[in-house]
Amino acid sequence: MCRPLRFAVAVLCAAVAALWILSPAVATAAESKKEKQRDKRELQKDQARLDALEREEKDLKTQVARLEKQLPAARSQLDKLESEARSIDKQLSATRREAEQARDAARDAKRLLAAVVKRIEESQPSDSPFGKARAAYLAARAEQTAAIEAIENSPEYQAARKTAGQSSANVLPQMRTKWIDGNPAVVAARKQLAEAKEVYEKLLDELLRKDSTWQRTSRDEERARDRETDAEKRLNGLASLNAKSDRALGAARAAVKQMESALSKAKHELKGIPAKKEALRREIDRDRRDVRNPRK
Repeated sequence: MCRPLRFAVAVLCAAVAALWILSPAVATAAESKKEKQRDKRELQKDQARLDALEREEKDLKTQVARLEKQLPAARSQLDKLESEARSIDKQLSATRREAEQARDAARDAKRLLAAVVKRIEESQPSDSPFGKARAAYLAARAEQTAAIEAIENSPEYQAARKTAGQSSANVLPQMRTKWIDGNPAVVAARKQLAEAKEVYEKLLDELLRKDSTWQRTSRDEERARDRETDAEKRLNGLASLNAKSDRALGAARAAVKQMESALSKAKHELKGIPAKKEALRREIDRDRRDVRNPRK
């Protein structure tokens, strides 16, 4: 082998040997660089988590302070509404009793007035103008009832009613109009009853206005009805107010409960943040050491 060729081979062998010797060092340096980059990324992530915890802690402290400031006012309002509700409920119970008493008094007054009217009617001779008008009125009323019952009890009406009832409930009123309200006998009976009733009521009104007992009893009955109406109005007003109070009370209770729950949750979460922050700070310290002193 010539001398230049031997020299080239020697240089090539030396280069290969150098590369073989340096390759582990190069690989180690590359790996060290990658490790350092990973450590920096971990440091950045842990720092970001710590910053987020700091913001969360600040927000929770603000929330706790706000709720602790608002809660006493909300509880005070709830106490006020509960007191008002008890007062309204007490008034409502008393007014219910008054309304019931007023209804009973109105019914009694109405029965008493009816008894007075009946006594006055029955005290009139049968051959008097009123006695004759009353008899004519009662006879006309009985005649109308008989005319209607005669139609209702007829086989034709019963069959038609059965058929109509099977087809639709709305057909029954129409059928009654056709069979009863338009029947000539019923129409004539109703007309006769209306005329007799007008004469009867006119003569009765004249008799009643002349009777001092009826006048007094009528005034008492009117006052009893007025008291009943007034009691019913007050009762309805209080019932409406009570319903409104119940809604407001329910909303206030729900608001206080929600605020208490939110405050308890915020305090619980706030209590756990210092330990989380401390753990993250230790992680950050390790990350920083790793960045300064890369692992070999």
